[in-house]
Amino acid sequence: MLSQDGLTVCLSALGNVLTTLATAIQAKRFRVTVGRYEGGIWQRDRAYHQGRVWSWLIGSFIRAWQRVYPDQPIPDDWQPLLAHFQQDACLGSISEIFDGDSPHVARGAIAQAWSVAEVIQHWVES
Repeated sequence: MLSQDGLTVCLSALGNVLTTLATAIQAKRFRVTVGRYEGGIWQRDRAYHQGRVWSWLIGSFIRAWQRVYPDQPIPDDWQPLLAHFQQDACLGSISEIFDGDSPHVARGAIAQAWSVAEVIQHWVES
């Protein structure tokens, strides 16, 4: 039996922190974030934990969603992440971070092992 807390967490993540690429460490409604990871070292350092989209966190969300809603597909468009994997940065990999603001430009390392590992783990478990 699933707890109400599990349902609440999944729906909250879906409504407040997901982007079309991955999960963003930001609460859209509170907007105390820096939308783009750019500028000099100090600007980028400030922005690094203030609104980035961390691609590796998507694995945790997918696993939580599948535990809470085992018979329902994840209600989002994952095509942008798949296109990034196949066409952008380092082919066959996923960038470290993306801008929190649309169009969620890839930033940081062009190939992040744990981001790819999360996607592979999902495929293996599916």
